[in-house]
Amino acid sequence: MNVRLLAAASIATLVGSSATAQAPAVSATPAAPPPHIRLLRNDVTFNERYFQLGSHRWTAACGYAILGNHLSREVPRSEWAISIDEVLHGGRPIVLVGAVAFQVVSQGRNGLVQERPPITALSFTLKGGGEPLIAHIVGRRRSGDAIRATLETAAAQRLFEAFYYAEPIQISLTYQDGAAEVLEVRNWSDSEIAAGFNYLHRCLEYLHPAPAGTHYFIYALNSGPGRGAVSPPDGR
Repeated sequence: MNVRLLAAASIATLVGSSATAQAPAVSATPAAPPPHIRLLRNDVTFNERYFQLGSHRWTAACGYAILGNHLSREVPRSEWAISIDEVLHGGRPIVLVGAVAFQVVSQGRNGLVQERPPITALSFTLKGGGEPLIAHIVGRRRSGDAIRATLETAAAQRLFEAFYYAEPIQISLTYQDGAAEVLEVRNWSDSEIAAGFNYLHRCLEYLHPAPAGTHYFIYALNSGPGRGAVSPPDGR
């Protein structure tokens, strides 16, 4: 926009007050909306990272992971890996986001992948619209083009609730090459809500700073048909 305005100002200066000068035609063609990609509910998993301290079990991180399009067998195909986790840092809760997009170019669970251009903007829009929840990018991981970002902690609680209660969520992504797309995601509705057990609230309630050298475990929950929870150790 600044370049266009500068060019228009330069033209006006050159033609001066000439009565025969004609304004250049301006295209009114609107930009095409970004494509919307609907992900499967099985692409969403709740992850609790926990540890044992004395006789107490504490959580080090609570959040959701989206492995978008990971169950597809098409080649080539686009995939997305996005995580949203709440942790304690300096005695206060913060919400961290990780995200990367790539192309799978060969068959097999460990098939070859090609990284897409880095993500330059990411936001979440919840049911009912309103202002999107913008992720503030703070850096990239040492390997690959996965971004590291933060969300405003209080506002992010609404995002966690939207995942828990299986509300529709739109994740808007913009890439370094100017491409953009919107992922439409929705978690499975959890049957334990009716029993009064809220795994998300319980996890957040027991957040605790982890001492150095702590041995962690992962509790992973996908609420879809035939899916369950596992809690293998993941080392330190």
